[in-house]
Amino acid sequence: MKKTIKKIAALIISFTMVMSIGATILATDLEDGEVGGFDPNKDTPTVYSDETVSILKELTAYNVDESTINAPTISYTYTVTAGSVASITDQPEDHESDEAVQVDTKAGVLTGLQVNGNPGATGTIAWTTDDTLDASDTGEVNTKPLDIDFSGVVFGEPGVYRYVITETLTGAGATYAESGVTEIDTTHTRYLDVYVKAADTDFISGETAEEWEIYGFVCLYDDVDVTPDTVKINGFVAGQDTDGNEVKADSYYTYNVTVSKILTNDNYNMGHEFPMEIVFRNEPVTNDILLSATVNGNATDYQHNAGAVSNLGGTATIASGSSIKYIGIPCGTTVEVTESNDAVGATYLTTLTVDAGTPTSKIVVYNDVSDTATITPDPDEADDVAHTVEFENVLQMISPTGVIVRSAPYILLLGTGVALFVLSRSYKKKEEKDI
Repeated sequence: MKKTIKKIAALIISFTMVMSIGATILATDLEDGEVGGFDPNKDTPTVYSDETVSILKELTAYNVDESTINAPTISYTYTVTAGSVASITDQPEDHESDEAVQVDTKAGVLTGLQVNGNPGATGTIAWTTDDTLDASDTGEVNTKPLDIDFSGVVFGEPGVYRYVITETLTGAGATYAESGVTEIDTTHTRYLDVYVKAADTDFISGETAEEWEIYGFVCLYDDVDVTPDTVKINGFVAGQDTDGNEVKADSYYTYNVTVSKILTNDNYNMGHEFPMEIVFRNEPVTNDILLSATVNGNATDYQHNAGAVSNLGGTATIASGSSIKYIGIPCGTTVEVTESNDAVGATYLTTLTVDAGTPTSKIVVYNDVSDTATITPDPDEADDVAHTVEFENVLQMISPTGVIVRSAPYILLLGTGVALFVLSRSYKKKEEKDI
């Protein structure tokens, strides 16, 4: 009799484990920095009430200042397909029985899916110049969610359903270079295991979506059998693969340039704003970029509009003691700055210093231009230099000794003539007296 009771108890436990399918996965959406985990309630799954699973897409922004920058224009398309069979094994301690549960995944059901609000198995995540990114010299993580809504899916039976999520750039022939974004991780596929059970109430036949509930999920970098030691990831983000290799996110590297002006020996033009022609060159970046700028002192910036990098420049004007700082320039972009002398009648010795380097000097007359400052930080890497372009104009004045020097020969001749005349008159008077 005792043996029979034990056998019945064992069968009940086994049945419970199979139906629970290892009810051990996180009961809330994965947030930035989390990579998966287990429900603390043994054998008691917590249901996602809206049946939506969210994973993250990450874009890491770099800039020398701890600030915000305008985002580049880049769009990702995500295609969800049914996955293949894999084995799932969870932790023994996650069950009252202290026994691990093992089960094979099922191919994901696609009918009824919505991805980021789009009916069907595709959806998009996009950044535009209307978005801002947190940035720093060591990189700041910025994320957007990919929401996969299973509320319209009829699963048909409990189990773990595997989905394959493939990421591509939106648009035919789209490239990272067009956006100024650096592709770090070249693996654009993730694997999503979704844990499904029958609804606790109103379950009848399983033929409607409302009769199935989502109680957990795991996102994986590789298509692998899942064990307690399997590395999990929270989407298309930085992390590790199953071999412990670092997985890096797409990155946006930017830099800043401060253009400043000093005028010496010319009090008349101290408040005059000298024209500065700002030119940006990075032909591959054709998607919209929007720079920002801060103005310090007596200066006027040009109108900033979103556009390809080659269309971002303009003419600013800066007076002595003032500056303009241009923020969020994609690394790999060359910035050129040229000052014009529009001060009537003035000639300057113009000294140009770039990034505190060796100065160059040039005599610049009215309607002439200075030497051109050029800065080009390397693409695909963080730039921690506070780039500066400094123009110093020293007024060159006409020497007043020039008039005397030009007249001196004539004055000497005149003086000599006068002296000879006086001497000759004195000599003649002396002769007449002697006679």
